[in-house]
Amino acid sequence: MNKKTLLLGGLLSCFSFLEAAPAFDFEDGAYPGDSWDCVSEIVENPSKDDVNGSGNCLKATFSETWGAVASFSHPADYSKQALAILVYTEDGGKITARAYNQAEDKNYEISQMSKAGKWTRLTFDFSDMTPSSNSIIILSGAKNTIYLDDIELISLAELPEKETLAYTYGSLAIGGGGFVAGIVASGDAKYARTDVGGAYKWNAANCSWMPVTNFISEDEVGLYSVEGLAIDPSNTDNVYMISGCQYFSNAMTAVMFSKDGGKTFTTVDVSSLLRVHGNGNGRNCGERIAVDPNNGDVIFAGGRAGSPIIKSVDGGKTWNAVSTFPNVYETSVNWPSWTNNSLATTSDQNGVTAVVFDGSQKDGGVTSRIFVGVSRTSGSNVYVSEDGGSSWAAVSGLPSNLIPCRMKMDPDNNLLIAYSNACVGGASGAIYRYNPNSKVAEDISPSKQYAFGDVAVSPKDAKKLFASTNNTWIPQAWDDGKSANGDIYWTSVDGGKTWRSLQNNMTLTNNGVTWIPGYAIHWSGCVIFDPKDDNKVSITSGNGIFTCNNVWCDGKPTFYFDVNGLEETVALDMVSVPGGDLMSVIGDYTGFIHKNIHEFAPIHNPAPGTTGGINYYSKNPDVMMRVANTGFYCTTTGHDGWKSMSKTPYSYQNPYCAECAPLASNEGKCAITKKDGSYRFFLIPDRDGNSGLYYSDNNGESWTKVNGTDGATHVQVDPENDAYVYVGGKNKFWRSSDYGSTYTSQSLVNGDLGRIAIVPGHEGLVFAPRGTNGLAVSKNHGETFENLPAVSSCTAVGCGKGANDGEFVIYIWGDAGNGTGIYRSADNGASWLRINDKYNQFGGTGNGKFIVGDWNVYGRFYMSTVGLGIVYGELAENASSSSWSCFIDDTECKLESSDVDDVANGAADFSSFAFPNPFDESFVLHGEGDFVVADALGQIVEAGTADGEVTLGANWASGLYVVFVDGQTFKVAKK
Repeated sequence: MNKKTLLLGGLLSCFSFLEAAPAFDFEDGAYPGDSWDCVSEIVENPSKDDVNGSGNCLKATFSETWGAVASFSHPADYSKQALAILVYTEDGGKITARAYNQAEDKNYEISQMSKAGKWTRLTFDFSDMTPSSNSIIILSGAKNTIYLDDIELISLAELPEKETLAYTYGSLAIGGGGFVAGIVASGDAKYARTDVGGAYKWNAANCSWMPVTNFISEDEVGLYSVEGLAIDPSNTDNVYMISGCQYFSNAMTAVMFSKDGGKTFTTVDVSSLLRVHGNGNGRNCGERIAVDPNNGDVIFAGGRAGSPIIKSVDGGKTWNAVSTFPNVYETSVNWPSWTNNSLATTSDQNGVTAVVFDGSQKDGGVTSRIFVGVSRTSGSNVYVSEDGGSSWAAVSGLPSNLIPCRMKMDPDNNLLIAYSNACVGGASGAIYRYNPNSKVAEDISPSKQYAFGDVAVSPKDAKKLFASTNNTWIPQAWDDGKSANGDIYWTSVDGGKTWRSLQNNMTLTNNGVTWIPGYAIHWSGCVIFDPKDDNKVSITSGNGIFTCNNVWCDGKPTFYFDVNGLEETVALDMVSVPGGDLMSVIGDYTGFIHKNIHEFAPIHNPAPGTTGGINYYSKNPDVMMRVANTGFYCTTTGHDGWKSMSKTPYSYQNPYCAECAPLASNEGKCAITKKDGSYRFFLIPDRDGNSGLYYSDNNGESWTKVNGTDGATHVQVDPENDAYVYVGGKNKFWRSSDYGSTYTSQSLVNGDLGRIAIVPGHEGLVFAPRGTNGLAVSKNHGETFENLPAVSSCTAVGCGKGANDGEFVIYIWGDAGNGTGIYRSADNGASWLRINDKYNQFGGTGNGKFIVGDWNVYGRFYMSTVGLGIVYGELAENASSSSWSCFIDDTECKLESSDVDDVANGAADFSSFAFPNPFDESFVLHGEGDFVVADALGQIVEAGTADGEVTLGANWASGLYVVFVDGQTFKVAKK
């Protein structure tokens, strides 16, 4: 059947395309389409030129932006074809093509710019977005008159060659900084999921984490809140995540699955079935999604609201509610709370906490026994199916007054459950082992005083257990003498009959991340053993991941900060000083001084926590200011001279914490000028425009409020002329020519995007993002603005070093003709080049809403994100990469084990071991296989083949040595 094809745009017109896709040129005077809110007619070409010399064209005049002219046409095959049109408008402007994919029920858009008073041939290539469309929609978004001609589908080979500029992307090395909600491992595969930073895959080759969710778009940014993750045990290349955030992306919930080990993902919207909230209370529970170990096409997933569990039988492509599951939800809420979308859920809105397959029970090629945990204490909360999900029954003998936060099977096919009396902030709990064959439940809790986050079990030995509390605050010791309060951990080698507390028997070390000492391992809702090495345990924390390579040490095992490559901070502001430092401020952990983008950065000192603003005086970068939520700081002598400033009369009450004390700022902003020989500090305490602008001429001892600046959200000083101060705000712009004492204002509709950009070396030049209204520029100190015509939308703008002295590059997050993304212009905004692709979208600019050019490295820029740290992009030809190294544990201790008497440290599979260790003269390597020994610098000192026993070390110098056996396992030996 024919499909409707539409060309809309201000206009919406439609034309028939035959299989050969000839141009519709209107020369015969015919136009078979219908129209609404539009007058259309075939007219004489208003401006014949070299681009379009035809006699006739279509003229469409629209009384509304949704005016339309339509007819039926052949569908577009965008895997092979692109849309091409000729457009003429008097004023020029944005023309957007929209392709509707009926199978996905989703629109895709590309924008191009038409020239004023000239015919412009525009082409739209959707091949990277959607394979097909049953409609073509062209929008100009205005009540205007448009002329169209030569509408055609052309082959992709006919497209003009695109200008390209290769970019490489990465994240600034900060190290963790956010809540890692879960770690999942199977075979050689290991992934971590976070609450706002997406998911990461472990790279064993260099002991680092690699992001796998950089593809998430701005429209689907809520999917960075990953609520559950599963690896297919039968094929570890198959990975599944269930994600969603209640306050982003219209509360969308989706399953994202990969069939190539996390290289690419397919997203399936399941919002109509259930909802999750990966940044909500209880996100530490899990895992909420699981793959049948006996049939990788079968996946079950649980949610917080809607249907308790859903099921896929085709590897995640399609999903249906499991209607046989009991009605365990005792209430209904509006999801999200500000809508009327009522959904069933548990009283704590945590829903289903975990889904677990018992792979030992199989029937008809699928696992028959499945367990599901539910976050409630009003009745039974662990359910089992013995027939693959066709029917369910409550498991008896387990506590119903505690919530099953984490569940898993042990090697003996028992179910282990970690309980807490609340999904967050619990004060009591238990650990149970349940035998599903005998139906006997056993309480194996190490204590009754705490809420438990998880219990991990060795994949080789069901007697080896590791347990964690959640929401406990007990001192933990760092190796530099610092201490911080966090959770408690226990080990057991007899299946939980006895436990050893690590409260005073463990040491934390920073692993090169200098800012982390003094912070604790906390919110430990997930712990796992390495699948191939049950010496190695990893713990999730509110600030990252901590790992121990020798957890059975009977001394004090070392837990190191295991966050190479894992970035999960929320950046709020950033500055690049020409000839100076790159500096950031972030949520929770203050901010950093970035001397090298690949090396963990030092934290600002003092470090007061969430900091919204940072700036410097352009003529003396040692003069700086920071705006923390708890107070303000300035220095006139560089990083070592920070001093506290007084507070303004404004205060901010966190709406999510009524019992919290009022704050001095809500992620405010600042700037600095110099007047009459003294520094003048500017401050906007509230990022949302509720405070107005203040200034201080006495280093913050007192503040003067500037009247008439309500709505101000960002402030900058002209880098070349101290007298000019620029203030961006909610649909408004202020300028001062008297050092910020008085201001004039003008309307500048910007969708509340008040962050402005200035350009060192260029007086009077100001850029202002205007959201869907484009990008404005002033060349006269903000007196007047004009829009850059090539940019149709702009959320953030920043400038950086140009290729030559005196030049600069403009960077934006927005749309300059090729969809929403990152663009750069090296010709003052006359032309733009998109420099990111669909694999590198990062969810847009997130909370910080900034893009900052580097003023010391040509081609490099930095961008804020919703929670995956600070993204950087640099020219591929100049790119460098991080050089990560594995942590070597030289703790002197023997290993406590139920079946191993190896005393070596480090990762090991114990098919070989070394003794004695440490050694004075030599040691004996027991085992079989090829071995290589390297010193601490990585130099090979000895290699050979072990056949039972081999004596090593007699001629080695004192130091640490790493022994590799069969290229995989290693030990650390000390002489």
